[in-house]
Amino acid sequence: MFGIGKNRGLRLDPDKLAQLTDEQLYLLFSEDNWAKIDKNSRLAALQEVENRRAKLDGRKPIPVLEGKSESFIKKPGLMGGFSPSQKVIYINYRFLEGNSAHHSPANALDTVIHEGRHAYQDDVINNNPDRVVRQILDEWRSSEAKYFRGCSDETAPREVYLREAAIYMMQSIEIDARRAARQELYWAAEAMEAQGVDTRDIISQIDRNLSEEINFLMLVQNYLTDSMIDELEQEVLKAMREKYPGEDFSKLRLFDHARLILRAPKITDYDAKAVSIVRILDFYEQNKLKGIDLGNFDKFVEQQLQAINDEEPDKLPDNAQEKIVANRIQSSL
Repeated sequence: MFGIGKNRGLRLDPDKLAQLTDEQLYLLFSEDNWAKIDKNSRLAALQEVENRRAKLDGRKPIPVLEGKSESFIKKPGLMGGFSPSQKVIYINYRFLEGNSAHHSPANALDTVIHEGRHAYQDDVINNNPDRVVRQILDEWRSSEAKYFRGCSDETAPREVYLREAAIYMMQSIEIDARRAARQELYWAAEAMEAQGVDTRDIISQIDRNLSEEINFLMLVQNYLTDSMIDELEQEVLKAMREKYPGEDFSKLRLFDHARLILRAPKITDYDAKAVSIVRILDFYEQNKLKGIDLGNFDKFVEQQLQAINDEEPDKLPDNAQEKIVANRIQSSL
């Protein structure tokens, strides 16, 4: 399909990449095809993903560049980053120079979509605020006023480090970016499967993505409380009033996602129950983006989270949990 054949280190024409269907572009991120193309072609494929996501977002695409700064060299786990000041996405150079379980093509796809979502959030905040409902806009703006980066002190007590990780991950822009990448990975897996391509790598990345999300749920349940979240909310609101003087944030609610996690059934492992909770929360975030009245909807989602055990999630087929929740919502409106 791509004229790759059995060659190694093959360079692909960026103009021809632009002519591929979305399904064909996804196929480049299979392990076999990724192994056959050279470094520049890998970067070009990632750039093409960003170009298409930007078009869907209604924004200008930004450059995807090789990340080879000291931070990337010293931190193999730093997959990529979006620079709001430079308007570029950096991708860890290891994705371009080799192929490992940690720096797989599927993880490269996950990373460029995640960082591209941050580019979209930045564009909404600074150029197109009317593209999202006010609640979402202010949640995203809150991270500009006060952004929690996690604990960088390697000597810090484990409890402090993990609590700071939970706070970093519970920010709206991070929840949204993880969800957007997860959804794209599902689509990529479906495209590969339809073409008879081995999907084990992409499925493994979906598992890693879900595992990260489930780890976040456990961190919130184990290291945060309602009172801690309330204090953090007040800290952020204070920063917002300073950054945006004259604006009224008296009705702004922050970190509701984390509060719902505290009300979900206790999570202790990566299992069907935990995956179902992630899916319900994803469904919740999707409906927030649509502007559903959260005054009632978040209470409804809380009830669904509590009802998971009654549904025997181990016996549910893929996507069944979303359908159950969707049906309940429709019947309750």
